[in-house]
Amino acid sequence: MFGIVITGHGSFANGLQEAIELCLGVFKDIKYITYREGDTPEIFKEKLKSSIDELPYEDILLITDIQKGTPYNISTSLKEILTKNIEVLYGCNLPMIVEAIEERNNNNSFQNAIRNIINSGKNGIGK
Repeated sequence: MFGIVITGHGSFANGLQEAIELCLGVFKDIKYITYREGDTPEIFKEKLKSSIDELPYEDILLITDIQKGTPYNISTSLKEILTKNIEVLYGCNLPMIVEAIEERNNNNSFQNAIRNIINSGKNGIGK
C-alpha cells in the first residue's frame, strides 16, 4: 500500500477529486493539494509537506499536472529532503489515478505499480 498526493495549478487537484469521488467514492488517504494564485512557493511547499506527513505510508506517489511547473518542482525537491520513499509523476490524467487506486490493493512492488500507472496514463489518451 502507498499514499497518493495529487497536485497541480489552480483547481486541477480539486477537479480530479470530484471526478474520482463521483466514479469511485471517497478515499480518506488520498490528498489533493492546490497551488493557487497568491500562494508563495514556501506556502505551497509547507502544504505539500504536511499532506505527505499525514499519510501513514512509507511509499508516497506524488502526481502533478505538468513537468517544470511549481507543483512539480517543489514535489521533486521534497523527494530529495524527506525520508519517505517518494516517486513524482507528471502529466496526470484520470486513468492514472484510477490505476493508482487499483494498484494500492495489489501485491505489486511500488516500482511495478509506478510502471503500470504510467502505462495506464499513456493508454488513457487516444482518438
